[in-house]
Amino acid sequence: MPPRHDDTLSMRERQIMDAVYRLERATVAEIRDKLPDPPTGNAVRTMLGHLVEKGLLRKSFRGKAAVYRAALSKDRARREALQRVLDIFHRGSLASALSVHLADTRAKLSNDEIEQIKALLEQHAKDKS
Repeated sequence: MPPRHDDTLSMRERQIMDAVYRLERATVAEIRDKLPDPPTGNAVRTMLGHLVEKGLLRKSFRGKAAVYRAALSKDRARREALQRVLDIFHRGSLASALSVHLADTRAKLSNDEIEQIKALLEQHAKDKS
């Protein structure tokens, strides 16, 4: 079975996963540089080892340096993360999430984004019929 996102990640493990997704492939030092209030390199190495054991990261080598990358594609991780938010806060409803987001005065959609969303909705409706 392919790896799934792990909902039991500590805050620091989640920060590491976020850094790996941003960097795509990274060494311990590169990951550590992206962490707030970074722990020691050995602590990061230990947490990376746990994430490899959980099947969330893959480890390879670039010369002598270990290089880490996410086991899940960004697209799959995005879908799973969005689905968790929808399930937890919106009873699975994308419309509920979108209405909450758009009601926020900080939500700023460009005209291009609005047109893109309209096109996606039209395509989705077409695919349903």
